[in-house]
Amino acid sequence: NNSTWAPDANNRVWIWLVADNGDLSIANGYALTFDNNITTNGELALVRMDNGSAGAVLNSTNYTWTAGSTVGFEVIHTETNTWYIKVDNDGGFDMLLTLSGCPTDNTYSTGTHMGIYFEYDATACDDLQFDDFTMTQCGTPASYYSVDSGVASGAVWNTDPSAGIGNGYEVIFNPYKEAFITNSQTVTLDTDVSMMNLQIGHGTYGEGTLNVSASEAIMLTGNWTNNANFSAATGSVIFKGTAATQSLGGTAASDFYNVEVNKEAGSVVQANTVTIHGALYPELGTYDINSQPFTLLSDANGTGAIAEIKTGADVTGGTITLQRYIAPGSQQTWMNLGNGLMNTTISDWDNEITTTGFTGADYEYADYPFINVYHYDESASGDLDQGFTAPVNTAEALDHQFGYLVYLETAAQNIDATGDFQKGDVTLNLNFTSNNGLTDDGWNLVSNVYPSAISWTDVYNASSGIGSTYYVHDGDGFNGTRNYIFYDAVSGTGTASEVIASGQSFWVKVDGAGGTLNFNEASKTQAASLFERQLLELPVLGMKVTSASSSDYCYIVLDENMSHTFDSNRDALHLGGNSMNQSVGLSTQSADEMFLSVNNIPGFEEVTTIPVQFKSPVAQNMTFEITDWDEIPEGVCLVIEDLTNGQMTVLDQDTNFEFAAEAEDGIRFLIHVSGPAQMDVSPLACYGDDNASITANASGEGVFTYTWIDELDNVVAIHEDVESSTIENLAFGNYTVVITGENTLCPATSQSVYIDQPTQETAQASGLTAWCNEEGSGIITIATNADVYNYSILDANNTLILSETLVSGESMVAGLDGQVYSVELNSVCSAFTYTIDLADANAINAAIEPNVATGVLINGQATVEFDANASNADNFAWTVNGTAVSGTDIMQYTFESAGVYTVAVIAENAACSAQHSIEFTVEEFNAVEENEEQITVIQMTDYLQLQGGAAMRGAMVYVYGTAGQLVKQERISDENATIYTADLAAGSYRMVVRNGQSELLNHAFVQGK
Repeated sequence: NNSTWAPDANNRVWIWLVADNGDLSIANGYALTFDNNITTNGELALVRMDNGSAGAVLNSTNYTWTAGSTVGFEVIHTETNTWYIKVDNDGGFDMLLTLSGCPTDNTYSTGTHMGIYFEYDATACDDLQFDDFTMTQCGTPASYYSVDSGVASGAVWNTDPSAGIGNGYEVIFNPYKEAFITNSQTVTLDTDVSMMNLQIGHGTYGEGTLNVSASEAIMLTGNWTNNANFSAATGSVIFKGTAATQSLGGTAASDFYNVEVNKEAGSVVQANTVTIHGALYPELGTYDINSQPFTLLSDANGTGAIAEIKTGADVTGGTITLQRYIAPGSQQTWMNLGNGLMNTTISDWDNEITTTGFTGADYEYADYPFINVYHYDESASGDLDQGFTAPVNTAEALDHQFGYLVYLETAAQNIDATGDFQKGDVTLNLNFTSNNGLTDDGWNLVSNVYPSAISWTDVYNASSGIGSTYYVHDGDGFNGTRNYIFYDAVSGTGTASEVIASGQSFWVKVDGAGGTLNFNEASKTQAASLFERQLLELPVLGMKVTSASSSDYCYIVLDENMSHTFDSNRDALHLGGNSMNQSVGLSTQSADEMFLSVNNIPGFEEVTTIPVQFKSPVAQNMTFEITDWDEIPEGVCLVIEDLTNGQMTVLDQDTNFEFAAEAEDGIRFLIHVSGPAQMDVSPLACYGDDNASITANASGEGVFTYTWIDELDNVVAIHEDVESSTIENLAFGNYTVVITGENTLCPATSQSVYIDQPTQETAQASGLTAWCNEEGSGIITIATNADVYNYSILDANNTLILSETLVSGESMVAGLDGQVYSVELNSVCSAFTYTIDLADANAINAAIEPNVATGVLINGQATVEFDANASNADNFAWTVNGTAVSGTDIMQYTFESAGVYTVAVIAENAACSAQHSIEFTVEEFNAVEENEEQITVIQMTDYLQLQGGAAMRGAMVYVYGTAGQLVKQERISDENATIYTADLAAGSYRMVVRNGQSELLNHAFVQGK
């Protein structure tokens, strides 16, 4: 009770304990209710429900359900049809109290549903919550015996095993009933059933036979006991009980198709011999072999398997016997075999097949010097044939990770071995030894490590550093090619199956160290052989040649992400057959002259011919045919030329022709790739141009009519009775040429060409400022999407700093000073100009300037002001002859002796600093007039009159006080000047006249009021 819920006319709840129909409105059964429409206010009631409505109230009691409390209810119906209601008022089921009254009712004995009916008004929509429902069957399961033969869903059952023929009735089995197949009756399972225990045969009531009709399933919550006869067809036995142990036994061996373990806990324990044709499916829980015989059977219809062992599942308790059926062949041949078991030896195979050529073999080397069992050592020097390694003797381990090639007789054979099986994920480190070149190095002969078929696509996707194709020798099985067949996991092409069988060895290739083949439980599959594409829907052209005794295939796959050269991860090298089989060969040649069974190319647009390698060991008649023509682009014309007889054949999905072969091995055919015409396009050079042109040259000989149409269906041009046709001055867009004439080679009559609009060129230039305007610390970066370009950099004075031509990619120019630059960039199509300022806004330029050129000691002192001229600085450190003095941007200093002084400043801000120093001269006051220019000084009360020569023009007049400070200055514009002194205080002064670097007058005077 999540709130203060209580039953009333609009709020009531029925919990259907059992109902015989999923539609509760018409169901019969029993319910626990709070419903004032059935009982008095607030009563808890057990009610028999008849046709969806309340029938008899079997028990009721007043019950107060405290607001916000959780209550546990338990209802028990006994075998004697007595009903008990128990309540735990604090939730859970650990303090259950039995309510008074124990009614009996057996009106309804069987139900298949339970459910909840909750009627509420809007204010009580979430007041009740329900959880933790458990339904438990108690007591002894009902036992049913077969008293008639027939289908399991028919009238063949009776609880009395002695009822006799004709007295059977139908039974709907459930997990709380058990069945006995007895009285020499044959029961055919015609539907899926669930029950507790199943026993075939009975010590007292005789044997019986259970036949599965097709793929029906038996789900058991208890035990399987087979004491007589069982035929599984393709059906399944599923163990799904909650008991700690379920038994799989009996006095007779059980021959299953599928067995599934799907228990939430506990195990299924095998108690007698078990054979499996289909698979053991460990979904959940443990299958315990319990040291009993367990065999995965193999025949012409398939091989038994242990399927994916899923999380929470396991198979334990013993070894298994794994069979591998070999179909009969028309001749002795080499077969790829593997062993999916551990702790076995060559002798396990020696007991099943004829072995020759090594110690312990049926025919040892001295008697029969032909070895018929090999594994492969990739590290052996030489070509691919040099790595085959024979066993020393039959005691040698049969490695479950090695692949083997075994020469077998023609008769059908069934190889088996007994040992521990591989489970869990497995990583094989593949070998690569650089010995003889790309085509011979890196081949690893490996085996399917599991007692189950695997998906090559899943294994490849989980692996690393390997090619996408596996190979297996098809001596006389599969497709009977007597060649190596293959499957590519990426394109889904090939002549082998996508599924690699249990007990199958196969070749994989790596082209460098570090490749791994990674098997995992999820890669197991019980699907049939798959040839459909698994990953990519890629266009595929498949070809086949066939002789009277062998055949071979090759494929061209169109993938825009590939190239025309060999790709070791995707292309498949052509292995061919072997000399004993005298097999034919067919492959295509890549641009780097590798012969490929699967040749991935980006498309037909960039290739005009594809060489086709053909091999025939003897002179014979051959057939060439197209086997795959999937999603080949429309308008592509493929013509295969026979270089021996000159025959030209247009390829399509129905192509099939015969040709005569000699004993030969070389390029026999050329596939010519074209459309109805050879199209030569002169593209647009620049964005927005309209100067493209197209020339069409029809496939065939003679003259043709060319009709050109643009993408708006406008006729651009018509050229009649010409060998080729050209249209010019074209803008971007799609253009179609329709070719008519009697001599066209390809069936298509039109071909389209799209003229691309070139990308509009863009450019950018950016700068990295010169730090604090430090010399040579600035950088300019230039970039454009043009293929090549030229650029120039000029400084603030328009002086060329750098010029580069035919540049591609990004350009970075360093070593620039902090100033403004001009960048000029041009390409075939565009020109750009940029102004880049590399000056650092935080930079400081200090230049000390004194307020007088020379300090003059008057009365023993000369006071001078020094300006740092560093307006961007916040802090200043001044020194005079190395001694620190105080000052800001202007420093005033009083000299007390004549001499030459070094005045220096360091100006700083948060980012930059600068320093500067000058040599400053201080002189003694000299009362002696030196007037080389004969300047006459006439002193009046308020002014001084200066009369001199031409040197006076432009001179500066400086007037210093007694402390040497500058108190007045002005420029003389003529040969005579008047210097007003009325604004000077009374006292002694010195007047200095300078013109440039020449001192014209040094004159002392006293100003008096």
